[in-house]
Amino acid sequence: LGTARGLCFNSGKIKIIAMPGVPSEMKSMMNETIFPIIKRSSNISIYYKILRTTGISESKLYKNLKGIINENAEVDIAFLPSYLGVDIRVTSKKTSSFDSVLDDIYAVVGNFIYSSDENTLWLSKEELDEYLNSKEYKDLQTYSL
Repeated sequence: LGTARGLCFNSGKIKIIAMPGVPSEMKSMMNETIFPIIKRSSNISIYYKILRTTGISESKLYKNLKGIINENAEVDIAFLPSYLGVDIRVTSKKTSSFDSVLDDIYAVVGNFIYSSDENTLWLSKEELDEYLNSKEYKDLQTYSL
């Protein structure tokens, strides 16, 4: 790793943590030190998943998922657009609601989800050509129009 340091101190009932700006060192420090500190000091479990989508706009995702969002106030659904597509972040404190909402999201927009969490989509040229000529891709294009 490196030499960047972080700080952790208490101010009354508040724990203050300052992290280095170097991404690799910060990520390592979060996984090895900060997450265990938070876990020891909290009785709350938070469930979350990032669903990576492509081929559908943020506004269409919202339109398709509006009913799920409105019916599940205990689950937070956030849309995170980028030039690669729109990530959907699903967060909840209740595992049953969380699992149910994930199932509902996959049922509605599963054709546009290519990955979850930090996974990325990597295809060889041959795999991409095969996919672009597949019935699945052609059906997806018809659905998104």
